[in-house]
Amino acid sequence: MNGCKAISISTIFFLLLYTLPVLAESLGRDFDTGMGLYKLQLYRSAFTFLLPVAEAGHAKAQYQVGYMYFVGEGVQKNFQEAIKWYKKSAEQGFVLPQLILGAVYLQGNGIAKDPQEAFKWYRKAAELGNPDAQHNVAYMYQEGIGVDQSDEEAFNWYHRAALQGQAMSQYNLGIMYAAGRGTLQDEITAYAWLYIASLSGLKEPKGELEKIEANALADSTEIELGREIARELIDKYKLLVN
Repeated sequence: MNGCKAISISTIFFLLLYTLPVLAESLGRDFDTGMGLYKLQLYRSAFTFLLPVAEAGHAKAQYQVGYMYFVGEGVQKNFQEAIKWYKKSAEQGFVLPQLILGAVYLQGNGIAKDPQEAFKWYRKAAELGNPDAQHNVAYMYQEGIGVDQSDEEAFNWYHRAALQGQAMSQYNLGIMYAAGRGTLQDEITAYAWLYIASLSGLKEPKGELEKIEANALADSTEIELGREIARELIDKYKLLVN
């Protein structure tokens, strides 16, 4: 024995309990300072503060550094560095860079198009509850973009987004109910979702509503029932309508 004692597990545990919150607090202060400088448009100074915070694993700082590389604020524009930092942030579950990566890979902005990669990032954001990502996932399932085509999956994701007030998903959900795609055909429920979408300010539902109204001329109670279902959905899920 050389007389040295090993650090006990309890000592290590104590050090972790003490140092991790202090480190997190320090990173938080530096992030706030960097963002304060950014808001003052002091971009170089902001980047100087934010980069070490990002390197230490702060998800929001990683996103901000990625954005600054993307637009060339406080640092020379570098698309590859932007993607690298967006991915680091997105992998920690930060939704905004997940959405950006989905769009970049889908459209091929400055990078080769990769629908499968686009779908992966949109799906991650969708599973975290983002309604726009849920809409995009639904559309990609509907059209078979970056994933095997599935009307059932498309219907499922449109439904999730629609219940959060995503107007285009409300419209598409109505269309799927009317056509019986991914679900049983149900013109009354179709009318309800198209009606909600129209209240959200979309112009597209008008023609579809008129078609259903024309088919239901002999029984106007179906139209009133559809509107009643719409009102119940709006009240229950606090759907945002104009």
